[in-house]
Amino acid sequence: MTVYVGNISPTVKDGDLQPLIKSCGRVLRWNRVLDPNSSVARSFGFAEYANEDGAALAVEVLGGKEVGLQKLVVKPDARSQKLLEEFAELNPNKEEYPYVCWQ
Repeated sequence: MTVYVGNISPTVKDGDLQPLIKSCGRVLRWNRVLDPNSSVARSFGFAEYANEDGAALAVEVLGGKEVGLQKLVVKPDARSQKLLEEFAELNPNKEEYPYVCWQ
């Protein structure tokens, strides 16, 4: 499951951010998006977790966490959000799934 990590301060290096991301679960891939013209790290990236629990924990724990004087925005990417919504339709008790971004 992949989560979007946004609002990353330009002063925050990947080496400082990766331990936070990894603290939520096993990360298969971390990709901080680079500007194609300058190769400078942009203010967002994507973390792919080995399972839903790690991704859910990242959304819950890292969302709103202040890093480098800015609060992180962490949410499931569009594809993962769609999967979560489909799962929620089959399991209508929303209280059991707080990590789903209910619309």
